[in-house]
Amino acid sequence: MTNRILTFILIISLVSCNTKKYPVLNIDTALLEKINDTTKHSSFIIENKGNGILVIEDFVASCECTVLKLHKGDSVLPGKSLVVPITIERDGKTEKKIIVVTLKTNTIPKLNTIKVII
Repeated sequence: MTNRILTFILIISLVSCNTKKYPVLNIDTALLEKINDTTKHSSFIIENKGNGILVIEDFVASCECTVLKLHKGDSVLPGKSLVVPITIERDGKTEKKIIVVTLKTNTIPKLNTIKVII
């Protein structure tokens, strides 16, 4: 009987020690589909679906024509979201262009990409 109680206490202790908190990144890009020849302002949404704080460690766009209102070190609490405004300056050319925005976060995977077709 004593061994069962000790085993039960040991199992409970091991399970309760594994309570690490992890952020889970979800990116909603539905609004980016509205960028076209006449619209240059839009946004996307960063959501934290995990139970740890999500931190934006770095970000970069593949084109200097793209400006994000985002800062290194911005964070998103668990269950919350962050709207990220984006502006893309058109160069007047009519051919389609693909812009890639890469976010480095404290999630797994660390690098996440967004493709914007204008």
